[in-house]
Amino acid sequence: MVASDATFVGYRADSQVGEAVGRSPGVAGTLVATDTAVTAVNIEADLTQLTSDSSLRDSHLGDEGLQYHEFPTSTFVLDRPIEIAEVPADGVAVAFDAVGQLTVRDVTEPVTIALEGTMVAGQLIVAGSAEIDLDTFGASVTSTSEATMEFSLVFDRA
Repeated sequence: MVASDATFVGYRADSQVGEAVGRSPGVAGTLVATDTAVTAVNIEADLTQLTSDSSLRDSHLGDEGLQYHEFPTSTFVLDRPIEIAEVPADGVAVAFDAVGQLTVRDVTEPVTIALEGTMVAGQLIVAGSAEIDLDTFGASVTSTSEATMEFSLVFDRA
């Protein structure tokens, strides 16, 4: 995975004062692919680097909700290969779903994530999102129990 301004994980949720958006650039992981399938994905996000436009919100997520002071990382591991009909041309986006296991606060649950992948100058940029029921992970906060997990990941072609 490439550290860049385009690599992040984050959330989007309704709050008592409007939409809350937070991002963490602390992402590491691997993606293994052949010409016909993505065969393995393992992503780890450093939640301690989550920041939003409110330091109060960030502190609240660290102490309650995500409790990232106690559970500093979240992971995603692909469960089954993602079939690829053909390697797309440079700049052409391809949509697919990734089925795997998401771990938040040491609770692991199955999840399907809608993704879009694009090859650009020898790098694979994967962006996606999934609606997350925070109660499932014991991570709800005062004003909401649902959030959208969002991410953009950049991988070098090896």
